[in-house]
Amino acid sequence: MDFSLVLDEEGIAHELRSTGENRWALMVDEADLVRAQAALTAFERENPLPIPRVQAPRPPTPAVACGLALFLSILAFHVWTGPESSASPWFSRGGADAAAIVRGEWWRTVTALTLHADAGHAAGNAVLGGLLLGLLASSPWARPRRCSARWAFSRP
Repeated sequence: MDFSLVLDEEGIAHELRSTGENRWALMVDEADLVRAQAALTAFERENPLPIPRVQAPRPPTPAVACGLALFLSILAFHVWTGPESSASPWFSRGGADAAAIVRGEWWRTVTALTLHADAGHAAGNAVLGGLLLGLLASSPWARPRRCSARWAFSRP
């Protein structure tokens, strides 16, 4: 279609014909053939086709490693802390107790997230957390960016 516009601009009479699905042909009189070829050659020289950029697929290894690391760390921490029990120092000092949090024990808001009531609870969180972290790490927008504290805070 661009070629037809080039020939229109040059004042060269032509006809655009369909030669099949998504295929077109420009028909030009013999007398205008040399001018048409010169105009189209100049157009192609001035407007080269862009080179397609092919991105290589990223290997899933880092994403799998992230998911597996989270999975194993949740299970290992559950083995270390054990199931929920009133005798467990982990649960008595780190469980989510609203009254204790209001009294100033703010760390309970974080530590309670790491404690699991039983093995099924820990395994479910480990599987789901590992899968979600693996998917997040493999997503296209999780690619490393050219951004650092120095770049973010420096101004010319």
